Amino acid sequence: MRRLASLSRGQEAIAYLDQSAQFPEEAPQALLDKARLLAAAGNAQAAAQTRQQLLDKYGSSEAAAEYRWNQALVNAAQGNLTQAWDWARGLAANNPDSPLAPKAIFWVGKWAQQLNRPQDAVTAFERVLSRYPESYYAWRSAVLLGWDVGDFATVRPLQPPVTKPQGRSLPPAGSEVFQELYRLGQTQDAWPLFAAEIADKPELTVAEQFTDGLQLLDKGRYLQGINRIWSLRDRQDPPRPPAVAAIAGDP
Repeated sequence: MRRLASLSRGQEAIAYLDQSAQFPEEAPQALLDKARLLAAAGNAQAAAQTRQQLLDKYGSSEAAAEYRWNQALVNAAQGNLTQAWDWARGLAANNPDSPLAPKAIFWVGKWAQQLNRPQDAVTAFERVLSRYPESYYAWRSAVLLGWDVGDFATVRPLQPPVTKPQGRSLPPAGSEVFQELYRLGQTQDAWPLFAAEIADKPELTVAEQFTDGLQLLDKGRYLQGINRIWSLRDRQDPPRPPAVAAIAGDP
């Protein structure tokens, strides 16, 4: 129905979106799309009511995060930094798992600096570092906190010390035979065995997917391996044991 709405115009498109909004998983994006159509048609009041419905009923959705971030950018472009700051803080509070969250919290700090709120800025930058340490905005936050991590002009020649582990960490999945072969460094035999162990499984566990990512990395397929492990964040599994949650990057 959302696809039909994108191919339609006016009230017909809105009717499709109203039908789509009856499905909880589709409702947030349907409401956001409907608000855009209403605004484009000049019905500002109905558009505002639809956006408020999105925030009230589906405030933690990705569509709500997108709306909050767009509002922050619009206000910043107009020079309304206090409003931009408030919208970004709303995203940080209600959508902490959104891909937009690290960027929004970083800009909470940047706008706080411009609003002469230095402690709020420090708090925001520290939050990015603690919650999203692998993100680009963690590096930017570290720079603004005065950490010696290099900035755009100085990062290239930096050579931070690397401490190599004394032993080889074992993957979290696989049979005892696979684990022993891996421990001995016999990866040419270990990886085909692991591939055979997971070949018939319709869906991999978190540990198996992580191990599969390691396999890709070990074979030099770095981008695929990184994406395989990174996508663990997108899984919607039941609650996991702490060790496995750590693999998936759960807070």
